[in-house]
Amino acid sequence: MGGSVQPIPLSEVQLPYQCGGLTAITVVEYLYKYVYKGSDKAEITVEAVRGEGNQTQIEPNEILRFLNARYISPVEACMRLLDYPVQGKTHAITQLTIHLENEHMVTFRSSDDPAVVVTRGKRTMLTRLFELCASEAPENQVAKSTLYQDIPKLFRWDTKAKRWVRRKRYQSALGRMIHVSPRDMQRFCMRVLLCHRKGPTSFENLRTVDGVTYDSYLEAALHAGYLEDDSE
Repeated sequence: MGGSVQPIPLSEVQLPYQCGGLTAITVVEYLYKYVYKGSDKAEITVEAVRGEGNQTQIEPNEILRFLNARYISPVEACMRLLDYPVQGKTHAITQLTIHLENEHMVTFRSSDDPAVVVTRGKRTMLTRLFELCASEAPENQVAKSTLYQDIPKLFRWDTKAKRWVRRKRYQSALGRMIHVSPRDMQRFCMRVLLCHRKGPTSFENLRTVDGVTYDSYLEAALHAGYLEDDSE
């Protein structure tokens, strides 16, 4: 995270800046905090003009004197008048789920039929990826040579049907697998495998390296060479 002071550059510019290495994806919040904090504001006071003979003392009341108003700076006024874009978005981001077999998250109401809930919960982005890669349909063959994180570039997730659908036209889209802590070792190693393995057809296939199916994702990642040892 940011916040570590760099004395040499700051001594040259003589400004109260702070510099640091930003590595987590959550640092985008630090940027957008300033973008979405609201318009520029200035504190002003409106008072009646009193003559020299008027010696009436006005008791200061900061609460009543406060006026919450928007201040439009010359720069913002120019941007608005000339219709320049203030911000924009280039890509649609799809958050990709990661879960172990039969350990996916399920949301339901107390009145829902348990059998329906179990069936509905099995259709996740990950399980549908396995079905997509195992499919022999011509339009799905490209999935066999595509990483999980790149699937949203070619397919869109149908939230109602719970399946991947081939895009008919190009759209700027990116996929981002959710963060998994190394403390959750099996899911972490599963994520590592998904970052390197193209076209997995099942949980078992994802754990298969050089024709050998390992019992855990940790063993599979180690034998695939993605980890140096089990303590990395």
